[in-house]
Amino acid sequence: MNTTGNDHPPLRVEFWSSTEYGGFLEGLIRELNAGGLEARQRFVISESGYRQARGGWARLKLRFQKYIGYPAYLVWRLMFCRKAEVIVVCTNTFLSRFWRPSCTGG
Repeated sequence: MNTTGNDHPPLRVEFWSSTEYGGFLEGLIRELNAGGLEARQRFVISESGYRQARGGWARLKLRFQKYIGYPAYLVWRLMFCRKAEVIVVCTNTFLSRFWRPSCTGG
């Protein structure tokens, strides 16, 4: 729902992280949506999947998803899919300086 009083579609906001955030981010997204924005969280590992990873192979798979799969997925989504107007990268931000030029064409 657009509560700004005009006919423009709501501003889209995406919060990207390798693992699902709960608590604070859920509340923030709820309030942004209530304020007329279209906010959502995007992640590759659910909170329960992160907590349930036991043993060496499970932890190795988790690390691969976080440090290889997530950056690749993020770059793919930003280059080839519908983009939000505002994108907030919450985890693995040390890589964001490399993503930005390739994702924005600059």
